[in-house]
Amino acid sequence: MGEPARGQSMETLMKATRAGNRHAITQPAVDKDFKVKGQILNMITHQYQFRGTPKEDAFEHLRNFKSICILFKIAQVTNTIIYLRVFPWSLKDDAKDWLESLPEGEIDSWTVMEDRFLQLFFPASKAAKLQSDINHFVQKSNETLYDAWTRFGKML
Repeated sequence: MGEPARGQSMETLMKATRAGNRHAITQPAVDKDFKVKGQILNMITHQYQFRGTPKEDAFEHLRNFKSICILFKIAQVTNTIIYLRVFPWSLKDDAKDWLESLPEGEIDSWTVMEDRFLQLFFPASKAAKLQSDINHFVQKSNETLYDAWTRFGKML
């Protein structure tokens, strides 16, 4: 989290946060006003929310999120703009708290959003462990070749 602005107390900053006056995501300018269809938001908020638990896969969440968002196309609106507008709806619990804790305007592009999200929820240590598991992969003694191949594919 960034440093408080000079002349503002923590109490003032916290009131602004609780009141919802701050937004970490800077929405790109759009020539037309658009609304995301209720079915899409319903699908995201009821089936594909990311909570930020260690067992969840941040890469899988991003893949699922994008695959849902490309189901609808709005004329003159890029996928990037849609991603930035809808992404907060895909988060819950610790992940939502993380996004809301970011300084105002911290996220100004989809690339920055993905990078920040993955830095926290898919840290380098997790990637290193997965790489090590892949490099040292062996078929278990009671495992069929098909099951081993399937397990290896999931690791990749």
